[in-house]
Amino acid sequence: MTGFPGLQTGIDGDPYLDPDNLSDTLADVKKAGAGLLIVLAEEAELPDGAFAFLHDGADAAGIDLAFLPIPDYETPDAAMLDRLHDLETRRPDMPNSGGTVAFACQYGAGRSGTMVAYLLLREGYDLDAAIKRVRAGFGEAIESEAQLTWLAECCTSA
Repeated sequence: MTGFPGLQTGIDGDPYLDPDNLSDTLADVKKAGAGLLIVLAEEAELPDGAFAFLHDGADAAGIDLAFLPIPDYETPDAAMLDRLHDLETRRPDMPNSGGTVAFACQYGAGRSGTMVAYLLLREGYDLDAAIKRVRAGFGEAIESEAQLTWLAECCTSA
């Protein structure tokens, strides 16, 4: 789980893109063993040119990108989940095949934490254990009641 690589906030509160932060974040993703970064942020919530900036950095770092946007504080829709499940069937480096994948949203907590917990649920974790594991890495993970409710519903529909 990570915030959007390269995204920083100035002392004036305005967001900007920082090449050093981009490189450092992508190096951390690579070091964690992830060859795929799934971007959950919506382009409109980021500074102009953020997706192109990330594409360039990811190409240089040897990391593939998949863009599966979810509105901030919300949960994935059926189309997004279909695209995620399609990735699972096509990529041998996905967690369901024993691999590692990274998720990025704007801050790295809500949407990213929700999706990591979702994958843990699919691996057989119960809800409390999945949330505890995700929050051990980032205490603010899974930010909204909607995200918690959706994860609980995933448990009952399995």
